[in-house]
Amino acid sequence: MTSLIVCGLDVVLHTMATHSAFLQGGEFLEPHCPIHREPLIKGKYDWLFSCNKCGLEASTLLPDISSGHLSGELSESDRESGLNSVRVENGNRILDALAGETTGRKLLDVGSGPGFFLTLATEHRFDAVGLEPDHATASICMASGQRVREGFFPEALSENELFDVIALNDVLEHIPDLSKAFRGFYEHLYVGGLLLLNCPDRNGVIYRTAKLLDKLGFSPPFFRMWQLGLPSPHVWYFTRSELRVIAEERGFEFVRYVDLKTLSRTALYERVSYVKGQSTLFNVLTFVVMWLLVPLLRLLPSDLGAVIVRKK
Repeated sequence: MTSLIVCGLDVVLHTMATHSAFLQGGEFLEPHCPIHREPLIKGKYDWLFSCNKCGLEASTLLPDISSGHLSGELSESDRESGLNSVRVENGNRILDALAGETTGRKLLDVGSGPGFFLTLATEHRFDAVGLEPDHATASICMASGQRVREGFFPEALSENELFDVIALNDVLEHIPDLSKAFRGFYEHLYVGGLLLLNCPDRNGVIYRTAKLLDKLGFSPPFFRMWQLGLPSPHVWYFTRSELRVIAEERGFEFVRYVDLKTLSRTALYERVSYVKGQSTLFNVLTFVVMWLLVPLLRLLPSDLGAVIVRKK
């Protein structure tokens, strides 16, 4: 039963194909721990590594934005409806936190996808623009009336273009070159500007359960957490405290954490069943177990969390 829960819980992975916003091809660019600057230790699989000091986990799975959108593998309508309620609640929490820490309103949403966070940011009266490298996804966002540029960060920005807020929602964990990313953040923020990093947390109960099952010999849930075999796999699995340290060592100061919700019962079946090819029985059983466990999961460590830091 636990395996059914975790297999269905790719639900915490908000998007799959549009988050390679920093990579234009090449190799794994940072095989060292971004905190301790020491080589990562190879794990159970050829692609899996970890730091023997802090436990930060990484992979050599390369994002490939050129492979295109996963329309053949996902039911986009079910995915969007299934994720919407949690996205809206979490997005509002994030934007309320940002609004309380800045008077500036110029916001860049990196890896903006179909534009759900842009829409919320506009409703919160931010002057928001998105950056999206996938052509099909950027077109969807443009068609909805949002301001979005098609391209990669930071290349798609002009040299002196500055923002009050740069936001990354489920994006940073897909980026091999963290050093380049943080240089871009620093260069394109005003002094005192905010950086929002919303990433899956490896201390979360779902990830830890998947990892335990992998140790016991059942690997599919763990592979799913890393998005193995998909165009935009995970390169990193951080904790919120590790994100804070990484940012502080690169010219930022900590502002606050933002607690986020992992699951909601609203549109839960659509969220479970948006991956095409899964059997109806699997979807129904997963839905029932997840529906029963939603209250319990709220009491356990969340698999989602955001960090806000400020450019010194």
